Amino acid sequence: MNMKKINLIVPILLPENIACKNRMESFIEVLSKRYQINLITLSKTDEEHKVKNLFKKYDLKYYFIFNDKYHKDYFYKRALKEIVFSYKLIKLSKTVEADFIIATSPSMFIIPFLQFDKRRKILDLRDLVWEYIGNKKIKNTLNVIMRFSLNKINKLIVTNQYERKVLENYRPEIIYNGISEDKFNKLSNIEFEKNDKFSITYVGNIGIAQNVGILIKAAQKLTDINFNIVGDGVEFEKINEYVKKHKLQNVLLYGRKEWNEILDIYKKSNVLWAQLDENFKSAVPSKLYEYLSTGLPVIFGGYGEAVNLLKNFENCFIHKPGDVDGLSKILLNIKEKNFSKSSYNIRKIRENYIREKQALKLLEILEDL
Repeated sequence: MNMKKINLIVPILLPENIACKNRMESFIEVLSKRYQINLITLSKTDEEHKVKNLFKKYDLKYYFIFNDKYHKDYFYKRALKEIVFSYKLIKLSKTVEADFIIATSPSMFIIPFLQFDKRRKILDLRDLVWEYIGNKKIKNTLNVIMRFSLNKINKLIVTNQYERKVLENYRPEIIYNGISEDKFNKLSNIEFEKNDKFSITYVGNIGIAQNVGILIKAAQKLTDINFNIVGDGVEFEKINEYVKKHKLQNVLLYGRKEWNEILDIYKKSNVLWAQLDENFKSAVPSKLYEYLSTGLPVIFGGYGEAVNLLKNFENCFIHKPGDVDGLSKILLNIKEKNFSKSSYNIRKIRENYIREKQALKLLEILEDL
């Protein structure tokens, strides 16, 4: 019997977006056992092999739209690019035989274009991007467009309780971002090294929303604590120059690292930190599931759904975004108390937030369609 086919539309450069790559891999792992997956996505010219290498253990068919200039930091240029490539991806999808369409988005402009494909559709809505826009007229206009378009979707998937509440009229199903079972097993079994110096670690994107500069300011006050910063982004060079200028010996900027190298940095850490500014109250950084899997204490600067998640775990501490004094006080408190590894946090992640288990819900959704 022929397998049914799914067009999986991903309007992003997957090798450059690890969070999206990880979520899509959990979907592909579950779905590819029952369905033929046609991956329709973006690639830079002559770099299709990078996407294929991400999913080389799966039997996928690939269809690419080429995008060599992806603007990360300018909203209007990025928005225009997203509109163009969203249109092209849907146009390409319409030429590829499939029984179902699954599209994923924080690239919000894929949502209105989806209605032009008349096949049964699932939207994996990973972020309410239009809520983050400061201009009220643009925000309200996009809100109307997106909500009208959501009426054309057969099934909506969201990633957390906040998104489900905001979009409750569309009866969404939650599939948490979580963490892959393989990564969880490695993180939960880390044997931590004894450090000569107490260390706080950040792993993730170094962008405007994360405001990693707060760590640098805290490092200037707390010279007896090491600050590990792992990752890359539009703010990396600015922070790097500041660290060099002020000769901050207790700040270690690693840049982007491979997974096994990040594990080694976790081993030398005492506490983990993340932050999102107040405009991102609906977001839950995937990094938090990773942090919690280590059993280490977690500090988060922010509001909203991420805070609601952390309230369900122990040894988690919250400060206002950008509050250097608040972060510093928490750090000194954790350093003084010398927290042990949390078996409770590890067990809770294992029971509720393993990606592959979450992705099984997709099979039930497809059967209902």
